[in-house]
Amino acid sequence: MREIKFRAWDKKKKIMYTNVSFSSDDYCPRRITSSDIDILEFVNHNDCELMQFTGLKDTEGKELYHKDSIMNYSRNAGQPHNIEWSDKKGAWVGVYRNLEYLIAEELYEIKKCGNIYEGATK
Repeated sequence: MREIKFRAWDKKKKIMYTNVSFSSDDYCPRRITSSDIDILEFVNHNDCELMQFTGLKDTEGKELYHKDSIMNYSRNAGQPHNIEWSDKKGAWVGVYRNLEYLIAEELYEIKKCGNIYEGATK
């Protein structure tokens, strides 16, 4: 069974919070509790971006989350691309210039290199 967990990006403070749990109102996070802080409250849900753990890890054992940047050297000439959920495929995919592939099938060559908020490094 896949572990369900989240992290959150505070858009105003530009800080990533890990091990996040949250309460919501109409699917908008309002109160966030993290191992990094006690409680962080968001008045406007646009101030915070929740990212779900995919249940997958890269070649170095790093956890992969929605909106992480990854490199797969057999695709896109090693250019960073992002993890997104694909309703069409019903799975987590790597996306580069509107092309999608199932990351679960290529974990042996995927390396996490950042996320869309904090940038990607090669």
